[in-house]
Amino acid sequence: MSDGTAALLASAFLHASWNALLKRERDPQVAVLGVLAAALVVAAVGAVALPGSGFPGSGSLVWTVAAGFFEGVYFLALAAALSRATYGAVYAIARGGALVLVWPAAALLLGERATPSGALGALIVALGVTLVALAG
Repeated sequence: MSDGTAALLASAFLHASWNALLKRERDPQVAVLGVLAAALVVAAVGAVALPGSGFPGSGSLVWTVAAGFFEGVYFLALAAALSRATYGAVYAIARGGALVLVWPAAALLLGERATPSGALGALIVALGVTLVALAG
């Protein structure tokens, strides 16, 4: 197994674990604020203290702040969803829905190669997300 594959699997495991732990909280919206605050502190310290972690230009700083903002919005929406629906439904819709939205955007805006098999896969995921949403 390559280092990249191991990192991808570890990331997926940690992501799913985070969602499962958040679902166990009585008030996920309060818990997510604590996690976001801790992440902000760690990121700020890392950006200042780690060698080579500086931003090469102002454009990269703007993209980083924008990404952090949207990640925060995602976490708040995830916490709200987890307080109202089952873990399985929320996780399937969040992960599958992201793929269904990002895949065509990446092809249109970033020049990613769109293939018939990729389109078929995205269509199958979209169908699965729709069925989960209708069932839950």
